[in-house]
Amino acid sequence: MDTKEFNVCLDKIRSGDKGAIRLIYDAYSGLMFNTALWIVENPHDANDIMQDFFRYILESIQSIGYVDNPKGWITVSIRHNAIRCVKQKKKNVNMEEFAIEQELSSDPDEELKILIKESIKLLNDIEREVFELHYVQGYKGKEIAKMLGRPHGTVRRDFSKIRAKLKHLKKYL
Repeated sequence: MDTKEFNVCLDKIRSGDKGAIRLIYDAYSGLMFNTALWIVENPHDANDIMQDFFRYILESIQSIGYVDNPKGWITVSIRHNAIRCVKQKKKNVNMEEFAIEQELSSDPDEELKILIKESIKLLNDIEREVFELHYVQGYKGKEIAKMLGRPHGTVRRDFSKIRAKLKHLKKYL
């Protein structure tokens, strides 16, 4: 779905055609689910985040203006909602259960996943966002710059910082 088609769908929803939301779902649900799943690591939570996004569209349609980059807008929105979900869950996690779970893990692949996740915590929010968009979603530097509204050179600098902070992972990958 291109930008014009996406905005036509938004106009239809504004006019009361709730069926147009299905077109947006069909075009972007895979991207939305994968983005949310990468962050929350739980398919149920990923589905909830998608549902919340569509509820937002339906409830706030009158305040949503023209969207220049639907894919970027959706990705960033889903990412922010997923991060919010993770932060909320962290408040509710019992740290003793987490420690026991970590001790029981003897699978080397699982340990590598934990190492990678812990290493990504070294990145600040902007670097994490650039990391996800580039290394997980596969966007190029210029696309990321446009999505985030930042200069391309700044995004390239972010790539360098990310590589420097995560260079200890090279021996595992």
